Amino acid sequence: MKLRSLFLAGLAVMAMASCSNEDDAIVNGGENAAKDAALQFSIGFPQTTRATTASGDKSDEGLSCEQKVNTISFVLKYNDNTPTAVYDFDNNTEAAPGFTQEGLIIKTEKVEVNSGIAKIFVFINPVTKITTENYANLQETATYSNMDDLGDIANPKDSKFLMFGEGSCTIKGGQDNEADVTVSRIAAKLAEQTAKDKEFTIENSTDKFGSAIKVKLSEYSYVNLNKTTNVTNSTTIFTPANTGYFQYFKEEQAYQTFDGLTTIKEMNVEEANKVTYCLENNNAAAPTMILYKAQITEFPNYTEGNNFYIDADGILYPSFDVMNAKDGKFFGQLTNKEIYTGIDNQTALSDNSSYEDFNKYGIQKYTKGICYYRAEIKTGAETKIVHNNYYKLSVSKITELGDPGTNIPTPGNPLTYLKLNITVAPWTVWNNDIIL
Repeated sequence: MKLRSLFLAGLAVMAMASCSNEDDAIVNGGENAAKDAALQFSIGFPQTTRATTASGDKSDEGLSCEQKVNTISFVLKYNDNTPTAVYDFDNNTEAAPGFTQEGLIIKTEKVEVNSGIAKIFVFINPVTKITTENYANLQETATYSNMDDLGDIANPKDSKFLMFGEGSCTIKGGQDNEADVTVSRIAAKLAEQTAKDKEFTIENSTDKFGSAIKVKLSEYSYVNLNKTTNVTNSTTIFTPANTGYFQYFKEEQAYQTFDGLTTIKEMNVEEANKVTYCLENNNAAAPTMILYKAQITEFPNYTEGNNFYIDADGILYPSFDVMNAKDGKFFGQLTNKEIYTGIDNQTALSDNSSYEDFNKYGIQKYTKGICYYRAEIKTGAETKIVHNNYYKLSVSKITELGDPGTNIPTPGNPLTYLKLNITVAPWTVWNNDIIL
């Protein structure tokens, strides 16, 4: 038994076909063709799934629920006129052949097949019943209830993970035959791993604020999670309409608030509860991103939890009163409003005025000292999510003050706020050579 790390690989399925004299066929297609060979699958798993990081300096242990086999379906599509056949394995259904587990090896019962050259399509824990009509272009849609699972596509509580792989096989009568098919999970895995309660000091030494600012991340969520995926045609990532994303987010949208998201996770939770499963996405117009909510905790003369402000010149003020009292800047609640020409609906401002009211005058209000960050999730250098990959997200440093909202009309040019260390840890494959 040999271990290989593959970028897009998961579990290894070894198919062996050999000559058989059995007369009874167990098959859902091709009933009229003569069966002259037997086919048996054997699936082996390590005790823990180990994966290496992109830099290769660590390994990451997977979960046993992510490798459990409940049902198996495979399709044989022959190169000639032999009918395409579907075979199902289920230990809970008497009408279907089953499989046994000996230690960490799962073996299917033998089924009679036709000899010939065929492509093999393997579905582990299929959500939809596999037929000769749907297998070639199968799609599945996820259910995002709380970002802890994807319904039957990836469900750790029920140990259900949909997997798929394909290969080819030359099945000859009278001798042993072998086919190697690698299957991979259809889902991707995300985990936010920044140390809880970690306090960052904003590191931009040229900061025009001239003050050391401390910030702590409190909550996070993911946006633009694809709801639909191609299962069989896995080389092409499905791109949906805007409504096809869970928590759709686009930077050009109108004002949005972080608290308006459907699912929000706290930073101070146990590691096991930080895992989120999702489907692959490579849409540059709607990339999968992580949003953070953060609390400014400290800078000179600032009291945590209060509002603070940045004026049109980029000067930071610890309170409304300090900004309002500054000579030549704010003119006492804008009593000299004539200096602000061309602005409609001019109103005197106070600490209770809205972000939109302040924004008319080029002033950003940070309500209760809250700010927001966002970062795209990458596979290598590309912004995309790939199935069967494990993305570990960790904030290493913060270089700028975040936005006062998740998507607001910010004066001036947008900045890049976060540097994320993202480790892509592929789930690994164990190859088992099985002789029938």
